[in-house]
Amino acid sequence: MVIPVEELPRPIKTVVPAYPDSGRGVTGTVMIQTLIGIDGRVKEMRVVHSLPGFDEAAKAALRQWVFTPATKEGKPVAVWIPIPLRFKPPDK
Repeated sequence: MVIPVEELPRPIKTVVPAYPDSGRGVTGTVMIQTLIGIDGRVKEMRVVHSLPGFDEAAKAALRQWVFTPATKEGKPVAVWIPIPLRFKPPDK
């Protein structure tokens, strides 16, 4: 079910995910469906596009994000939004 909102959550604090040591030069994106609560914090996460070996790093970073809450009729509401987290090998 889609609930229309006036304002979607916007990130106000983001954390770049750590590139796993086991990454071996892999580049890709983990897509996580994320429930943002009325306090702007991540409440739940579901990986909808996995990058094997990177999902846990993506979730660990996303747990630290903070958002402005979504609003409906001027009041904060919880909503699910997709968040892509991109990985690329670190520069040497």
